[in-house]
Amino acid sequence: WFTGKCDLVLAPSKGMKRQILEMGVRTPVEMLPTGLEESFFETDERRAEEIRKEYLQDRKYLFCTVSRLEREKNIPFLLEGVRRLKEEDMDPFRLLVIGEGTQREHPEELSRELGLEDTVIFTGNIPNRELKYYLAASDLFLFASRSETQGIVIQEALAQGCPVVAVRATGVEDAVEDGRNGYLAPEDVDAFLNRFEDGMKHLQRIKK
Repeated sequence: WFTGKCDLVLAPSKGMKRQILEMGVRTPVEMLPTGLEESFFETDERRAEEIRKEYLQDRKYLFCTVSRLEREKNIPFLLEGVRRLKEEDMDPFRLLVIGEGTQREHPEELSRELGLEDTVIFTGNIPNRELKYYLAASDLFLFASRSETQGIVIQEALAQGCPVVAVRATGVEDAVEDGRNGYLAPEDVDAFLNRFEDGMKHLQRIKK
């Protein structure tokens, strides 16, 4: 009804344009990506190293995700993956969960139930001017959201050279070229961990 009153609908990604058209919208739809400010491509290796030291301590790898803590962002899925990685005796690591939301209490409680209190750190919101340094400090960006309008946080991670392992979803597919700048998996923990292994191999190659 609303789009029918418009002369033009702007979608921020191919995936969202496709969804809008599949809903039966007859108004012309064009894609207009938001993009990133140039400052998000700037790096500060000293600040990134400070963040790594703060959170890694005696661990080897630092991973992160950036997300509103809401149901559709699927944080429990990531926590189950982390639990499995610990059971498989992976090299010591930490996952930073950056963001806030009405559902924060649930994943924090689940993290405790899974025995991940010392592995998963809920940082809360990080000022946007600082966020890029956390991404630069991380070895992989892990993402489990079931739907994104355009996957801006993924683009921000890639701008800082952080490879992405994500659940295949609308918006995510527009930002990640599977096998090139990241790895996509269906919403299945086994499949996600397989792509995580591919991400770790990618990491080893770029660090040589």
